[in-house]
Amino acid sequence: MTVETPHRPDRTSEELEALIEEARRRARRRRLGYAAGAAILALVIAGVLLLGGGGDDAAKRPDGPNVASTAGGAERDVLFARARVGSREGLFEIDLAAGEIEPLRLRMSCGDTPFCLISTGGELVIGSVGRTTAYDPAAPGRPQAARLGDGWITVPSARDGRVWLGMLAPGRLGGPHRRGLSAVREVDLDGRVLRSMRPPRGLWPAAAVTSGLLFQYPQSLRLWSLEERGFTLRIPGAFPVDTSGSLVASCGEPCSKLALTDTRTGEITRVAPPDGRRWSGGYVGAFSPDASHVALPVNNGLGIVDVRGGHARVIPGSAEVDADYRAMAWSSEGDRLFFVADDGTVLSYRVGSQSPTAHASFDSNDLVFQMVSLPK
Repeated sequence: MTVETPHRPDRTSEELEALIEEARRRARRRRLGYAAGAAILALVIAGVLLLGGGGDDAAKRPDGPNVASTAGGAERDVLFARARVGSREGLFEIDLAAGEIEPLRLRMSCGDTPFCLISTGGELVIGSVGRTTAYDPAAPGRPQAARLGDGWITVPSARDGRVWLGMLAPGRLGGPHRRGLSAVREVDLDGRVLRSMRPPRGLWPAAAVTSGLLFQYPQSLRLWSLEERGFTLRIPGAFPVDTSGSLVASCGEPCSKLALTDTRTGEITRVAPPDGRRWSGGYVGAFSPDASHVALPVNNGLGIVDVRGGHARVIPGSAEVDADYRAMAWSSEGDRLFFVADDGTVLSYRVGSQSPTAHASFDSNDLVFQMVSLPK
């Protein structure tokens, strides 16, 4: 691990520690809210079952993937996946407790956006091209998604219960062959605009942190400060692996070391890959809810970084991970990382354990592009 301290060299460990504690407090507040709602929902469901009987003989949707054996320990969460099953691409719900995968009949047309699915505020945001919607799994009745806006790109906000929407500019902006954005707006889950900015030269944002938006350049990311209305920081590596609060994980290509940048101070911690592996530069990676760990691909598997300690290790059992898409998502408690093996099996890794746990399975020919988790 190497640390660069361009602004405040004596506070790297303290700033990272404060950042992790801040993220943990946010995660605890979210879990308390989710737990209260889940308790009420459980009482309602119990009453319905007592009055109407169990659902063992309920009809299942006809075109879902195969189901594998399930294992305990992850029943607190439900996974949602964007996947191609057979010849059909769509949204699927993965019930970890039952080991079942079923299609979810919601409109989705994401193209190649890296943020098709976003888990925030206890809801699932779907970033289709030109249309952003939010689905609340706890809402009664058949699944429906409420429209949030007309974003051509949807980016997770650093604040829970919000997302950023990129609004397409009319005509050409940013060059004769490029469609730029006229505005980037932060909205809540009711579609209310909370903040708005005009991106420089119509650029599309790559990620968001607490203080602003990240824009991608050939060799780096640049932070646009919403307060100062200009670029204030250059971040090494052109690929935003993931962000959490004020913390950015980024890589170049090739990626000899992962860069962890605290955007409040500009301090950078560089972490070497584990066991002689190579980090795979790209947009795929995930911070745990409390920002204590970040997972991202290495050649022949997945690696996990201890943010405080600045060291990395290979996730056991991840050598068979899908080499093309490497979908992954943390549990709401942050104690498990979910990922998909090359044969379609949905696995979870408990931090510090020696082997992953199998929960459900797609077919080996199916493609899982992205996964997110929501607490039940």
